[in-house]
Amino acid sequence: MMGVVYRVFPDESQKVLINKTFGCVRKVYNFFLNGRNIQYDALGEYFGYNRCCNYLTTYKEKNPYLKEVDSTALQSALKHLEYAFQNKIKGLTGDIKFKSRKNPVQSYTSKNNKNTIRFEADGIRLPKIGVLRAKNKLRPHGRILSATVRREDDKFYVSLLFTDNKIKAYEDSDNVIGIDVGIKNTVTTSDGEIYNIPPKVFKLQKQIDKLHKKLSRQKRDGKNYQRTRKRLRKKYKKIHNIIDNFMHHLSSKIIRENQIICIETLNIKNMMQNHKLARNIQTQCWNSLFTKLKYKSEWHNRTLIRINQWYPSTKLCNNCQYKNEEITLKEREWTCPECHQHHDRDVNAAINIKNEGKKVYDELMNRGAPGDSLCYYESIDSSKQETLNIKHCSRKELPVIEL
Repeated sequence: MMGVVYRVFPDESQKVLINKTFGCVRKVYNFFLNGRNIQYDALGEYFGYNRCCNYLTTYKEKNPYLKEVDSTALQSALKHLEYAFQNKIKGLTGDIKFKSRKNPVQSYTSKNNKNTIRFEADGIRLPKIGVLRAKNKLRPHGRILSATVRREDDKFYVSLLFTDNKIKAYEDSDNVIGIDVGIKNTVTTSDGEIYNIPPKVFKLQKQIDKLHKKLSRQKRDGKNYQRTRKRLRKKYKKIHNIIDNFMHHLSSKIIRENQIICIETLNIKNMMQNHKLARNIQTQCWNSLFTKLKYKSEWHNRTLIRINQWYPSTKLCNNCQYKNEEITLKEREWTCPECHQHHDRDVNAAINIKNEGKKVYDELMNRGAPGDSLCYYESIDSSKQETLNIKHCSRKELPVIEL
């Protein structure tokens, strides 16, 4: 499955109906959330999705305006509520929050029943809404499952979810690459190439700091307060778009030029506990790059290898494997005491990641993996002993090897 986001431009009548759908979805969600909380907390009964759907028909009879909007949008709201309630019961989340009309981001999801969601002319047809003129002309081959309509301030977007989509894969390559991520240099490859996020991101962050300072001095919920919040949202959205665009271009370039991509495993959640580095780590968006590399590897028949989290890629000399325990975070270059080879910290780490990834790949292939398939490799570091779990799978199903 894949998703594509389209910027759309509804006319005034369509805006009214879209906003009315937001309100109806919000009312249904909040009504059933309140009822399920009473049933579960006070009476100890579980009011599931099917019972909610059965009662929704009666609820629509009592509130006829709910019939004016797409019925699948109301059902999707109950499905989202069911998912949130399941997470609450499992202890994954806390109390479920009610939806608010003051939230600047409003959305609803419609299901594609009998081709009610489709491309027409230069736009997208949605149930009840009609044809929305779209800016993005990309039309993937595949079947549309659902459409999510989202309003952010005064802008409207439609996200289409496709299945059975066919993507033309890149030609096979013989290249192997290791990737090291960092704060000073966003991405360093084993070939010595360095990629950094655009410098405009840091200029926008300085503007955001000033706006936060201004916001803290304004009266809460006043007009100037709301105006400043809107400006802040636009700045954050711009940063997100710049970084996301950069990561898409970089991941596509890496996937197109290399057959085997070796990356490191990072516990970003624990790294964010360091408040001196948290903002820089968050700005680099390493996980965004790793996620894009993973699904693009599946699309284009590439192999993604994630090495063990505790592998000392920075401390090892890629020439003689000497382990330098004294290297600190401030040292960007160092010379090996054994072979006297001078290393750039990030390039050396990327080369070590590449060598370790190749070692794991060759080891698994020598264990009898079929030539037309790949293996899923998982290593659990317990008391410095590795437990190996190997599963054979089709290249199209899971071209990912984790160490």
